[in-house]
Amino acid sequence: MNGPADQAGLRGGAERPGEVRYADINGDKPADRILVTARGGARAWINKLKPEYFDTIHP
Repeated sequence: MNGPADQAGLRGGAERPGEVRYADINGDKPADRILVTARGGARAWINKLKPEYFDTIHP
């Protein structure tokens, strides 16, 4: 296999509907959120926060 899911680091996972997975889809370091849908598709949300944001605790 060498599709988009493999390139995003999802190989061998995210096969159950409703499962949330995390992978760096756009190559900017913070993990992005991927939801596997019941029909075998996926929805992704790109994490736009800078990696430095996670260096401190935010309420």
